[in-house]
Amino acid sequence: MKIKSRWICCILILLYLCPGIASSETRAKSAEEAVKMGNRYGAEKNYKAAIEAFTRAIQLNAKNADAYEGRSRCYSLMGDYKMAISDITKAIDLDPEYWRYYWRRGYGYYQLGDDRSAIIDCSRAIELNREHVGGYNCRAQSYYRVGNFNDAIKDLSRVIELNPENDRAYNARCICYYRSGQHEKAFADIDKAINLNPKNSEAYHARGSVLIETGDYKSAITDLDKALTLSNNEKNNAITYIDLAQAYYHLKRYDRAKEYILKACELDPSFKSDFSKWPKHYSFSDTEKRTIPEMLTKIRKM
Repeated sequence: MKIKSRWICCILILLYLCPGIASSETRAKSAEEAVKMGNRYGAEKNYKAAIEAFTRAIQLNAKNADAYEGRSRCYSLMGDYKMAISDITKAIDLDPEYWRYYWRRGYGYYQLGDDRSAIIDCSRAIELNREHVGGYNCRAQSYYRVGNFNDAIKDLSRVIELNPENDRAYNARCICYYRSGQHEKAFADIDKAINLNPKNSEAYHARGSVLIETGDYKSAITDLDKALTLSNNEKNNAITYIDLAQAYYHLKRYDRAKEYILKACELDPSFKSDFSKWPKHYSFSDTEKRTIPEMLTKIRKM
């Protein structure tokens, strides 16, 4: 009787436990299917539907790191970097050794202007995967923004080593050389970028900026005009107009300088405020910091 009672107890326990086990397995599989659906919606740029699918996956299995990453990616693509960081941090908690999660969070911090955190996370991503260009590129942008041009150049050189056809890396390294006063290397890089991609508007803009720094204002105007014809990015175009205004200002063409200042203000109203209050993503050389306020003061009096 004792043996029979024990068997009955075991059966009752199994009957109690098995439904939970089966339910857990089913929920995990359903979560995987929801992640796949979210990825499909994301590929179609239907980010709202993708977020709903990833949220469903998380509700089914709160330990699915891929679901948090997928939703983080969608938030990032929609420009909601705070939510993106929140989700990718949860993914890191679940899988702290996966390099891509740190890279995504580092990119989110970069977009929010938190360069210190971006550098820390991108450095961790690089430690875990030394072959992925994204970590080097993101860290280089943060190094550049805090004025650490030498380390930015090192990271961009690594990007070029990993992908020699990356015209944007040459373009970015050119700006770093330019900011650090290495004009010959800047010209070499920007010429390489244009050779790799003749439609790279940022490359023409960069070369125009270097030409202003070296005093070749007419050639700068040619390159900056070319940049405008190739670009439909309003933020970049606003900066190009400022550079054109500088070039014409140095040529004492104050009427044209004023024209381009007004165009810049139309695209980005922040240019109407004091130079010191311009957005952080605008970075200027020492020469520009001296001449732009002078130029703006004179033009406003016209």
